[in-house]
Amino acid sequence: MSRAHQELLEAPPRRAPSASSSLPLERAPLRILLGRFGALASIGLKALVAEHDELELLAEAVDVAMLEASITSLRPQVVLLDEAAMSSSDVLARLSAAQPAVALVVLSDRLTSADAIRLAAVGVSCMPGRIATADFLLALRTIAGGTPLHVFDTSGEGRASVLGPVDLTEREREVLELVARRRSHRRIAEALHISSETARTHTANIRRKLGVRSNRDLWLD
Repeated sequence: MSRAHQELLEAPPRRAPSASSSLPLERAPLRILLGRFGALASIGLKALVAEHDELELLAEAVDVAMLEASITSLRPQVVLLDEAAMSSSDVLARLSAAQPAVALVVLSDRLTSADAIRLAAVGVSCMPGRIATADFLLALRTIAGGTPLHVFDTSGEGRASVLGPVDLTEREREVLELVARRRSHRRIAEALHISSETARTHTANIRRKLGVRSNRDLWLD
């Protein structure tokens, strides 16, 4: 027997690689909270979550009024909302500011560019409800990772468009929240303790940045 063979036989056996070192690490499921949707939409969303291990449903049919409490207690990464939630712009804006780690997403097949602009301005993502499953999952991961998405249909024929980033100052976001609720310049000035002329200047800057002509284009309801 050669010396090399003898050293090989006398060497301690090698350990087999452990399961943790030989298998790729699995991503933790994305924690999802569902707002209140119509019956069919709710069934479809729950079925989609149940079919994919990378999603975990924490709660469903949560009213907008209960969102803050549910987010605080359940700590979801993504909250999916029906288009009706757009009428509660003050709640969405407050939640977006108070819970920056939680992605708020409105799902609707009737989103317009104006809807996308208004939602983007208060820190809420949006996309069509009718979307390929693979694209939907990718979009959720993208949004949960900190990249907002604002996808809408400009043609009425299912062709998606994507809104670019919206760069508003903190004061402009406060003004926009009030404009979205149909407040006049006088009411905005009173609420924010500024002059009516300053309120007019802020709304003019907001319209310019968002590419809209009228305050009416910024109303959420």
